[in-house]
Amino acid sequence: MGCKIPEFDHFLCCFELETGGVVIGWMSIIMSSIGILMMGASLIFGIYQLDSTTNRDDHIIKPPTNVIIISSVYVLYCLFVLYSSIQLVRSTKKQNYKEMKLFVNLMSLGIVLLILQMFFIERNRLLVAVPCVIIMCYFLICVSSLYKNCKMIVLTAGFKLKAPI
Repeated sequence: MGCKIPEFDHFLCCFELETGGVVIGWMSIIMSSIGILMMGASLIFGIYQLDSTTNRDDHIIKPPTNVIIISSVYVLYCLFVLYSSIQLVRSTKKQNYKEMKLFVNLMSLGIVLLILQMFFIERNRLLVAVPCVIIMCYFLICVSSLYKNCKMIVLTAGFKLKAPI
């Protein structure tokens, strides 16, 4: 027995789920692109700082290997989210539920990672992280509902009822 995700019929109470899927997809494309740029810059800065401290004789400044590792993982995650967001926009327009599953899985992973970060890494940023978790959960429920609706439409379209003769 697993936990069942609730379902919505509308996005923001007045829009169709398809519109919500496109809006969420485009928002995720924009946010993941910004994340790639920002964390890419952090990664380049970390590598530059690591290189500049290892070439010096005095090791007063500790090389920021944790910045490099975290930035690398986050850039990879943002690349996957960017790809899955593009797939979400395409699959929403085509009503292809199979391509939506990757976005649902990555959104779930992002929520788990954000909660872990909230409690174990940055406890002082709870006021920012809690609303982000709530918004991400809402987006997850909307896209999951859209996924289930598209899957139901596609699967029931294949089983047309035959009239008895």
